[in-house]
Amino acid sequence: MTSSPGLYIVSTYPPRLCGLATFAYDLASALAKGRSEKLGAGGSVAVVAMSERRRRQPYGPEVRAVVRASRLEDYAAAAEVVNNSAAAVVSLQHEYGIFGGRAGRHVLHFLERLQKPVVTTLHTVPAEPKPDQRGILRAVCAASAALAVHAQKAAEFLTDRYRVREDKVHVIHHGTPDVPFGGSAPFKKTVGAAGRQVLLTFGFITPRKGLQFAVRAMADVLPQFPDSLYIILGATHPTIRKRYGEAYRNSLQRAVDRLGLRDHVRFVNRYVSQDELVTYLRAADVYVTPYLNEDQISSGTLAYAVACGKAVISTPYWYAQELLDDDRGILVPFRDTKSLAFWVSELLAYDDARAFLARRAYDYGRRMTWTRSAAAYEELFRDVAGRKPREGVV
Repeated sequence: MTSSPGLYIVSTYPPRLCGLATFAYDLASALAKGRSEKLGAGGSVAVVAMSERRRRQPYGPEVRAVVRASRLEDYAAAAEVVNNSAAAVVSLQHEYGIFGGRAGRHVLHFLERLQKPVVTTLHTVPAEPKPDQRGILRAVCAASAALAVHAQKAAEFLTDRYRVREDKVHVIHHGTPDVPFGGSAPFKKTVGAAGRQVLLTFGFITPRKGLQFAVRAMADVLPQFPDSLYIILGATHPTIRKRYGEAYRNSLQRAVDRLGLRDHVRFVNRYVSQDELVTYLRAADVYVTPYLNEDQISSGTLAYAVACGKAVISTPYWYAQELLDDDRGILVPFRDTKSLAFWVSELLAYDDARAFLARRAYDYGRRMTWTRSAAAYEELFRDVAGRKPREGVV
């Protein structure tokens, strides 16, 4: 894309292990590919990496500046790097927790010094924000020429509750891998589940995921489906592990032992590569997200499951309500073990019903691939390139 403007992405970034870092890398890679460039080979896509550590990590060459979250001087230095570059646009990935200061207010130190227009992707839009959160988010929106969100619900929150101009807000799907549609059997042997009916949940493990309810549901599923296996794929979230250790995972393991499910619930306690993750997804018959609260406006894990053509059972958090609408999945009440067990059993029992949901999800997922999402971002970047910084107000 010869008309694509030079770009800086500001985000956490690999080798840091977090969903936002993965998102930023995948976005950068898709943009570079669409521009017929190789990421890190001196092309038009560069990165400012947010870091928690004092020492520089082994970043790729596309990372031109590193910001330690708690150091205001790093934000100013990064703004200077971007200002002195040929980049025409900045793509800011916003999550409160990756920036220093109360409610991540240090990001404003960067934005105030920036002399390039900004497109901000908002990965969290609280419906009932704390006062600090509301003030910071409105300031970020005011400093941005355009805003991107992953769901229509988030766009509604911004316009209705944060008083952001509607024309500034753009819904762009969370990018996903593009994989062929197909059955799960060929991949089960690879993940050590040959001949079994496989349920899957993946992502960082936190108490908010509600995995204890899925574990309890397995006790009700097992008598009818003695070969069933529930795989919980992912390491404990670093913040949770730092503060509480493995208390939550250990509580899940105790529940597994108490319910006699040791051969039917498997923990894969590590962060896996995207290729391995896709293999696990393709091996699954049913994907489960039993989250506890509705206030989740984006989920890369659910987006991946839909795009990989999985029959999904989820609690009705906001993103799930939207993504699984129109017969693309099953919604069950929060904390309702019996309902979850019923629908798992239904989908394991009736191949046609499971295949119907999988096909509906997969067909919808074609609009969510990284090629499609990157193209939508490119259109937005071209639109704002050349504008004055902070041209847009809330």
